[in-house]
Amino acid sequence: MIRLANRPRWACTAAVCAAQLSAASSASAEQRYSMVRIAELGDGGARPIAMNSRSQVVGSSWTFSHEYHAFLWSVEDGITDLTPDWPDDSIAYDVNESGRVVGEVIEDLHPTDVLSAFVWANGQWEDLNLRIPPDSGWTLTTARGINNAGQIVGWGKYQRATHGYLLTPGDPYYDIVDLGTLGGTQTCAYAVNNHGVVAGFSTKGNGQRHAFLWREGVMQDLGTLGGDASEAQGINDLEQVVGFARSGWNQSYGHAFLWQDGVMTDLGTLGGAESYAWRINESGTVLGGAEGVIAWEGESAIWTDGLIQPLDSLLPRGAGLKLYFEEPALNDAGRIAMSASDGHGWMLVPLDGSILRVEVNVLGGSTIEARMVTTLPEGATFSVSLESGEFQLVSVRPDGRAVARFFNQTGPHTVCMDGQADGCAFVECDPIPSGYVIQELPPLPHGARSGCGAVGDTGIVVGEADGIFGSHVYHAVSWEQGQTIDLGTLGGQTSNASDLNAMGWIVGTAQSAEETYHAVLWVNGRISDLGNLGGSNAFAEGVNDAGQIVGQSGTSEGNVAAFFWEVGVMTPIPVPGNPGYSTAQAINSAGEVVGYWDSGDQSDRPFRWSPGGDVSEMQRTGLSAYPYAINDHGVAAGAAVERDFGNRAVVWAPDGTIHVLVPEDSYNSSARGINNAGEIVGVIRDELTGQHAVRWDANGRSNLNKHLHNGCPWDRLSFASSINERGQIGGYGSLAGEDRGFLMTPAYAGNIQRLSASCKRGDLVVRVKSWLPPSTTLTASTDTGHADCMTTDASGRAKTRLYGAAGAANVCLLEYDRLCRTVSCR
Repeated sequence: MIRLANRPRWACTAAVCAAQLSAASSASAEQRYSMVRIAELGDGGARPIAMNSRSQVVGSSWTFSHEYHAFLWSVEDGITDLTPDWPDDSIAYDVNESGRVVGEVIEDLHPTDVLSAFVWANGQWEDLNLRIPPDSGWTLTTARGINNAGQIVGWGKYQRATHGYLLTPGDPYYDIVDLGTLGGTQTCAYAVNNHGVVAGFSTKGNGQRHAFLWREGVMQDLGTLGGDASEAQGINDLEQVVGFARSGWNQSYGHAFLWQDGVMTDLGTLGGAESYAWRINESGTVLGGAEGVIAWEGESAIWTDGLIQPLDSLLPRGAGLKLYFEEPALNDAGRIAMSASDGHGWMLVPLDGSILRVEVNVLGGSTIEARMVTTLPEGATFSVSLESGEFQLVSVRPDGRAVARFFNQTGPHTVCMDGQADGCAFVECDPIPSGYVIQELPPLPHGARSGCGAVGDTGIVVGEADGIFGSHVYHAVSWEQGQTIDLGTLGGQTSNASDLNAMGWIVGTAQSAEETYHAVLWVNGRISDLGNLGGSNAFAEGVNDAGQIVGQSGTSEGNVAAFFWEVGVMTPIPVPGNPGYSTAQAINSAGEVVGYWDSGDQSDRPFRWSPGGDVSEMQRTGLSAYPYAINDHGVAAGAAVERDFGNRAVVWAPDGTIHVLVPEDSYNSSARGINNAGEIVGVIRDELTGQHAVRWDANGRSNLNKHLHNGCPWDRLSFASSINERGQIGGYGSLAGEDRGFLMTPAYAGNIQRLSASCKRGDLVVRVKSWLPPSTTLTASTDTGHADCMTTDASGRAKTRLYGAAGAANVCLLEYDRLCRTVSCR
């Protein structure tokens, strides 16, 4: 049963809903899956083919050198290239429980494309032709299956014909057995179970292909479904065999079959003419593909207890992928590995029972948060939904937790975990808005400086910090729950993170060992070079939720050009006039990009562009203009340079018209972030107050420093760089004299679980228990004038002592409207 956090009635009430809820009952009616992206050897995707019960996946992946290589991958160990240097291409077809892998390699340089079967174990690759007796007469071309005893099946050339074989480990050579035929000249062995029973197909004397089962030297014809052909592709230890066979009523199409105890059963289709079965596990689950009613497009299919379902429909809501059914992988835990329409390989993990605990509460006004503890592997993605139909894809962090947040929600809601059959969580919110709480974004160990680059909608912040590597040596970092995570470099000294999306993708720039700068992407803590446009340096500035990335890169002509990156391909943005410098600064969810270019007339011109379209110039109020951010409504924010007033903060409407945000008395200002509610943040410098972080909304301009209180360590909030949909603001300021990143979060009473005040030796002791992250400052004040700042710890608790505050007092948290306690000290 889902466990829920206890919340004050005035902030949030939560309960477990009855199983009759439509969202919960639909979740319990079918097995659903989370998805884990399989790593790749290059930028061309991965094709998973087989998987053992340890969830080690093998297959082939396209490399950066434009070859496909056999790989071994797991969540824990990452990806390993199994190919030696000399062959051009290779494929891995099976892996056993000890991690031994079999497959084939192809030497393209040979005039006839030589194929050789291989085995890989303990970091060593071996040509199986070197492990059989030299006078055997065999040339083993492919290895398709391996069992836990190390027996291997496949086929090769024997007496000028293609024959299936069974290899049994021996010293120094494998023992090789010719499986024979069903009377014809060809046999292909596809699978072997742990008892040494083999399945595949063989030709008969009349040339027809028939599925077979081979046991202890005897080959058994499994027949057909009434037609003239069949092939067996998979077998389990119960000697259940799956494959496809033609039926008597239509010789042009095949149907998936399950053969058991001498009986071949037609597994049917999804309403169309054809189906195929490739894999079966020890539970009898069958995996393959089937044709639907409308047209043949190769729907992936799964059969459980004889019932067929399209596998695409069981993916996380919003995944938007079509799975390719050819030779998928299936293990005994019900996990599946397949390639998909996005060109990548994915591991599907059954969801039922994977969510151990869910806490639902309210953060910041109308924001609902669900925090889940799971048994899912790191990187697993699944969906969380509201009964209104809104959903969110979430990914599992390294600590086994996932967080979903829904913004701008009003009234009661039911929160359901996709695929969790145990019920849903009900939450009813009555938010009480107030000011802001301020959280420090700590540097790395031994560091003193940090700065925020962007605030994600899930509350994760990215930027840069110094520390371990010395003063002013900055590394890209991310912050969550008070933890500063070093994202690393490409071997050089420095890096920085500039933006992130809802999937947790982080983009920025990292220095290489050659001291050049590269546009990079961090996914699940792993860094990838995004490439360049032919020059030596590149910088990534923005990323949207579709995984599209923008920035600027050096070119082979020695210029700097704005780029657009998608699915491993970087292309220049077609800015008019072939300028020497252009840059793309931000991209929204619709793929609209804003940036600017050097026009060559001592001015920089702002532009807007969408993939496949032409660049359109945006208005300027003076010499130059620089858009830095764009929201999903197409409203952009930035700065314009005017001869008399320096930089002026501006916004652009979707039609490109410009509007100035500040009066003429502010001689330097810039807008740096904008959210979908139209809230804008940035910086102003004027003669009266100096430089300070600022926020604009429908009510006008607000100096963010007004939220600082006496007694708290923050000296000044100097620069606001980003604002998310929850209204959280990131930037940097001065903390006890050091440059330090900050995160400001709208203060709502629901964030405070308990405020207490008591007397100790004539002084007031104030304690707070909260949902707030570590390093968040709060100010306790009494109506008698006593005040002090306190900081939350890792559990959200904070405490302070107000000395000499004896007598009756009203103790309040200054950041929270009407959140007070009365205490009397004697």
